[in-house]
Amino acid sequence: MVLSKNIQKYKYLPIIFIVSAISIFINGYLFGVSDQLLYIPVIHKILDPSLYQNDMLFEQQSGYYTLFLYITAYLTKIFGMEWTFFILYFIATFILFFSVYKISISLFKSEWTGYIAIALCFLTRPIGGTAAGGTPFLTLRTFALPITLLAIWLFFERRYVWTAIVSAISFLIHPLTAIAPIMAIMGYIVFNFKTIGKISVIKSVSAFALTMLPLLLKVLISEQTNYNDLSLFSAAPKDWLDILKMRNTYTFPSMWKAEDWKFTISYPVLFIFSFIFSGIKPRFEAVWIVGAGLLTLFISYVFGDLYPVPLVVQLQMARGIFMITFISLIYSAYVIYRFSTGHSIISRLVIILSGIGIASLNTNLIIVGIAALIIVVVSERIKYLNFLGFVPFIVYLYLNLKKFRVNDLPILYIFAFIIILEVLRGILRKVDIRAYMPIPVLVFAIIYFNLPIVNNIIKGNISDKTHLPGMVPETSWIRLQEWAVDNTDKSSLFIVPRDQTGFRIYSMRSIAGDWKDGAPGLFSQGYARKWYGRMKSLENYNNLSESDFLRLAKDYGATHIITQGKELSFDRIYNSEGYNVYKLPFN
Repeated sequence: MVLSKNIQKYKYLPIIFIVSAISIFINGYLFGVSDQLLYIPVIHKILDPSLYQNDMLFEQQSGYYTLFLYITAYLTKIFGMEWTFFILYFIATFILFFSVYKISISLFKSEWTGYIAIALCFLTRPIGGTAAGGTPFLTLRTFALPITLLAIWLFFERRYVWTAIVSAISFLIHPLTAIAPIMAIMGYIVFNFKTIGKISVIKSVSAFALTMLPLLLKVLISEQTNYNDLSLFSAAPKDWLDILKMRNTYTFPSMWKAEDWKFTISYPVLFIFSFIFSGIKPRFEAVWIVGAGLLTLFISYVFGDLYPVPLVVQLQMARGIFMITFISLIYSAYVIYRFSTGHSIISRLVIILSGIGIASLNTNLIIVGIAALIIVVVSERIKYLNFLGFVPFIVYLYLNLKKFRVNDLPILYIFAFIIILEVLRGILRKVDIRAYMPIPVLVFAIIYFNLPIVNNIIKGNISDKTHLPGMVPETSWIRLQEWAVDNTDKSSLFIVPRDQTGFRIYSMRSIAGDWKDGAPGLFSQGYARKWYGRMKSLENYNNLSESDFLRLAKDYGATHIITQGKELSFDRIYNSEGYNVYKLPFN
């Protein structure tokens, strides 16, 4: 009996576990891309300090002010790099869905609101011109964001000491993701100091400080960057801002694309509409979090665009709008569930699917959802005809499967997910085993709704966007790197085409610089200038003469040059698949 009660109490955990696994195949999983091009070399250097000698990237310390990379380096020694990244990504995905579910329960005491909220958070979507919900690769942000949502759940539960601890852990992982929620929560505690109580506040602050201690000690004993040259509160230098606006456009709201603003504006609107149409009074803490998210966007625009202040630019305050995104989707989930109650099972399913389609902010799905709602309203009074509400979804499914447009298929998993849970709830209401029944049924639905991908998996052809450990596609660029690690000294430094990024990952060798290296320029004017100077020198790479290469090699201390298709008279030591490696005569 006790076991049965525990199963009922924690039945959401296996469902979230399965959904987390499924999301990897739907949204994809990548290794050796994006910010990993900067993180992986740092991990390599933590494990072997003799690597990357004279590499410009390591002249600044931004990658070392997080304990996450040190933990990842330790785990890499046990599991290997690819498995470590994959395991941590899966954990982050699980915590994300877990946090969304628990916030839903905290706000509405409705498990089905939690399931619908998970479905709404399933898809990738732009957030603030940079990150996307459901980012298909592990980064500091990918791992810190779910931890931050966990802290927000604890905040809603008014467990302030644990909120402080978890918030600090998020900061230890990625300060830029954690700073806005921490400021919001601390602001709430100060504003409600008397209500919360002095003892609780002291305990929370102490817990936060103690959890942060390892990072504070790390900063104190670490080597100082060579480019501590920014006055954090004065006006930002124009040349530095120009470099950032060319390289890091996501930092400045004025440079976001129309698509980014569409989502940014839509989420607060969803939040407002959710309690207007549902008639519920929103929790003060939820309004506070959403308001804090809007405030971070305002601060980022005023002191990042209008009057740029280095500290605000560096903190990238606009990242805080992710808080609005998740809270809005959770409130939308409750509205969808509430409007679906009181109807027949068929009408209820159509309403849930329609609501998810509309809240996805996908134009096609909004049209499908509205069409389905209209059909339900018209046909519900006519017995047995309300099933016609499924017609728009069936047409949508048919058109997508017919064209094998894999990018549009994820929403179909969501529909299957909701249908399965709702049907099981009705059929297995009094059967204890229902807690685990969604798992095999959900697997069947995945096979049915994604036949093209499943067919490729059966044949052993995993999609290019799913890089499971040991299955990263080996390109000619990667093969060149693997050759370099076996045939050159650790002290080697390569000049590479500036747009051909990621050479450090598999070669474990220094480079003069590439375009991705510009990201840390956000934290250092001197580094940004040096990086930009090198990028200008490496511009029109294939048009550089041999004398140009020799001059650059002497300036950068380079020992090797890599070209793609371009022939030089230097000693060529590698020639394969269009790539050439030349060893310079004076090194």
